[in-house]
Parts: sequence; structure tokens; C-alpha cells
Amino acid sequence: MLFTLLIPLIVAQNPECSSAYCSSCKTNPNVCDSCAPNYILIDGTCKYFKEVVPYCAISSENGCSSCMLGYYLKDGKCQIPPNPLCATYKGDKCVVCVDGYYAKAGECFECVENCYECSSMTQCFECLDGYGFNGDDCVQSLDHCKTYSYGSSTRCSECYDGYGLNKKNQCEKCAIDGCYSCSLDYTKCDICYNTKHFDGKACVDFIPVEHCTSYTDSLDCSSCEDGYYLDEGKCKACKVELCNKCNSPYTCNKCQEGYYWNEKECTSCPVIPIGCIGCSGINKCSVCKEGYHLVGSYCYENVEHCVVYSYEQCKTCEEGYYLSKGKCLKGVEHCRSHSSDGKKCIECGKGYYLTEDFKCSKCDSTCNECEHKATYCELDSLNENKEDVHPIRMAHCNRASADGQRCMRCDDNTYLKDGKCVECGDDKCYGCTEDNKCSVCAKTQEDFFNGIVYLPNNNHC
Repeated sequence: MLFTLLIPLIVAQNPECSSAYCSSCKTNPNVCDSCAPNYILIDGTCKYFKEVVPYCAISSENGCSSCMLGYYLKDGKCQIPPNPLCATYKGDKCVVCVDGYYAKAGECFECVENCYECSSMTQCFECLDGYGFNGDDCVQSLDHCKTYSYGSSTRCSECYDGYGLNKKNQCEKCAIDGCYSCSLDYTKCDICYNTKHFDGKACVDFIPVEHCTSYTDSLDCSSCEDGYYLDEGKCKACKVELCNKCNSPYTCNKCQEGYYWNEKECTSCPVIPIGCIGCSGINKCSVCKEGYHLVGSYCYENVEHCVVYSYEQCKTCEEGYYLSKGKCLKGVEHCRSHSSDGKKCIECGKGYYLTEDFKCSKCDSTCNECEHKATYCELDSLNENKEDVHPIRMAHCNRASADGQRCMRCDDNTYLKDGKCVECGDDKCYGCTEDNKCSVCAKTQEDFFNGIVYLPNNNHC
């Protein structure tokens, strides 16, 4: 179970105040009466909620309303829960447990063996990959099966790579030589190895299609160069003279610059309005020259640094500029929304945060978006391309608490103990409990991923 908390950034700054974090300062610009969202009023000053209540995920007017994953709210503070198996608390009672456990009377209890999600010891909703239902139990009865049909341990709905379903809904090795994946039908290939592709009969070497510009995952041509159309996997030339784009040989979707389609041929534009270089009919412009923008069938001259227009009038300027008397003037760098005089920023652009003096400062490289400080990433905006997102990266942990300090779920061949992942004692064990009892074995990691496993003998492989 994965829970995501989203905090919308609501703009409520007041440029009349000396601090960008104030929303009201009625008697003195240096004294706040109320604060912008995610800030808490303390003695006339607006403090960021995460600095007032560490590990808080969602703020309230006077403090915190919800804590980060792995913490629970008690006495106005976010505290480490006594039970590391709990994912969500309500008060000091657990209401949602981590995967493989269920909540009952505020505590977490383990699901039936090999169950991924359950509501009680006898009510499993979803088995682990490679297991299917046999009554209320999760068992493994089919080789190479990744996902079982709901309620059945003898019918497979998806096989591991290299295997596909037969008519009995069991997994057989892909019948096509060189096939990497045939998960839904073992007689057909979804993906071939290397650069080969399935032509309907076999995995064959990929031969580029002449004049093709893009291909599907199965390496079939999906689009052609200008002047060509796609027909039965090949790019064929448009037969209409002066045509740039067509879907069939004798009709044209787009003529060359300076011409338009009159339902019979590409003919030259009779009269070209100011700023126009392409038409779709008489006095109908379709393409404007540089320095102009198209609205309807007419070209209007651009306003420098404008990004959104209403006919010839500018409505929105690019970041770092503000609108004044129809023109875009230089304002606060990286600012998306300014005060009326352009001297103060109200909302910064993506990747920047608003400082107390109404300027924009760059977020840390680990954040796509941040708030209040460079390292305070907006929830759900961590930069996935960065290797070290969390302050601590724990060994064998594949899901950590929001602050990265405690593990919530461990890799295979390890178990969770005191917020950390401990390796199982047997290297052939791919699922063990805190008392180091093994629940599932495999000769190699590859066998485990392919569903080739066996049960332990007296809790050992």
C-alpha cells in the first residue's frame, strides 16, 4: 500500500507587508496578523510549519494536522511510533499497517503466509507475485506464473518473461525463437531480444523502413517524413504536387508554404495578409512569419517576452517579467507572478522558492519544487534522477519513511527489525520473519524472479 500526500501551493502573500510569509499586517508592515498557507503565526512572525513541528506533512492554522509517513501526531508533535509495522496512525492507534500486515484494535498483525494485502488473518485481498488463491490461502502451484486469476491457484493471468499462457491458462516457454516476452500467449511474441522484432511469424532482424521517422515498441513504423504517408507498414509518397502531409495518395492535409488545399490540388495563396506566410484558403492565414502570432485566421505582431495572448493583447509574460500597459517589463528574476509595480514576487517559477524578501531562490538539485528553503522539497517532487535523495540511504531498504531515517519495507532476502533491514541467515532464503524463520526458498536470485521456488524444511532452505 502506497500513500501519497500532496500539498497544493496556494498564493496568499501580501506585498504590503515586509515579509513574503505574511498574508495580513493591518497596523504595522513588520508585524504579521495572519500568515500564508503552511506558515504559523508566532508573536507577530510567520514561521514555516516544518520548523515549528518537525516531520509534519500537512499544516493546520495553529500547527500540524498530519505527519510524514512513519510518524504519528501526538500532543501536537510528530513522534516515532512504537510499532514500526504501522503506516498510518489515528491518535495513538494504528489504522493502516505496512504491506503484509493488517490493523486490528490499533495493532498490526501478520497476514496469512505469502499474502501481500489483507483485512484480517483469514481475508486476503492480494497474494504476493508468484502465488494464487487456494481458498483463503496463498499458494504456488503453477511454474513461471507471475499473477494468478483472482480466486484461483490453477489459472494464471500473467507469466514471467520468457513464458506465455496456453489454452489451459498455464505457463509455457515462448514458442518463438529469440522471444523475450510472450506473457499473454506463448505462441506469439510481444518483445524480441536485442534489435529484432516480431513480424507475425518470427523474431527477425530489424530493417529500417525508408522515410520512416518513428517506430512502435515492436519496431513497426508509426509515422513518415513530410510528403509521405503510412500504408501497411511502409512510407509511400503523396501523389498530390506541392503537398507536405497526407494520409492517402490523392488527398492533402497540409500543402507546402504559400499554398493551400482546395479539395482538388495545392494552389497558391491569392492574397497574403501582413505577417502571413501560409494560408488555408482565401484571406485565411495558417502560418505566421517570425515575430507574429496566429489568432483564428489572422497574424498579430508579437509583444516582446509575452507567452499568452488575447488577440493582439498580451495577457501573460514569461518568467521574470510583469505586464504593464500592454508591455512586458523586467521584474524579479525567475518570478511567475509579481506585485502590481513589479518590485516584489508573489509566486516563483518551477524549481525556485519565495524568500522572505519577495525574491526567488533556486531549489536544491534533489528537488523539482521546494518551499521556504532549498532543501525543503514539496512532497512528491523529489528528483528521481538523483541517487542520494534521502539524507540516509539504508541498505536493502526499498521503501523508507518520508525523512529517510527509518525503513518501512525491505528487499527480498531481508527482514525488518527496529526500522532497519537485516539479512536472512540463509542465502537461499527469499522471505524470512524477525526470528529468522524462512518462508520461501530459491536456488538463485534469477530463479526467484522467474517464480522457480520451493518451500523450506523446518524453516530452513
